[in-house]
Amino acid sequence: MQFLSRLFIILSIALLALPASADVNPKMRGIAPKDGTISYRNDCAQATMQVEMSINNVRALLLNGGDVWWDLDDGRYIVPNVDPASGIAPVSSIFAGAVWIGGFDDVGNLKIAAQTFRDAQHTDFWPGPLTSVGTTAQDTCKQWDRFFKVLGSSIRAHIRAYDES
Repeated sequence: MQFLSRLFIILSIALLALPASADVNPKMRGIAPKDGTISYRNDCAQATMQVEMSINNVRALLLNGGDVWWDLDDGRYIVPNVDPASGIAPVSSIFAGAVWIGGFDDVGNLKIAAQTFRDAQHTDFWPGPLTSVGTTAQDTCKQWDRFFKVLGSSIRAHIRAYDES
């Protein structure tokens, strides 16, 4: 019985330690650059644009490179929304988040874009649309490195116009 309780404690500690080390910021560990010559983005620069949204007592920083709620160093999901001019130190309740998208291609291969912490060697999202062969050009990336404001009224008007045609 004592053996089983010790085994249970050891397994519990091991299982609790595994998820704690699952996502380590790459800036904190020395990741070697990927070795490869194929580039589907034709050497596009990483997405650089950011926008700060302030709604429902939350101030959140959004980046257009697949990751959100941080400035690449510190968390920027501020709750409650503190006015920067007030002198009160803001508190970020979330360090970072990211978009994960997956699906199957025409022959059944699983394709996934899953951004974690952004660095030069590990970025899954790049600005700009892809061509029919899955590439994009550097000038296209520069042109699309931005945010687009879309209003609900514009979406409803577009749906009405589509339904009427």
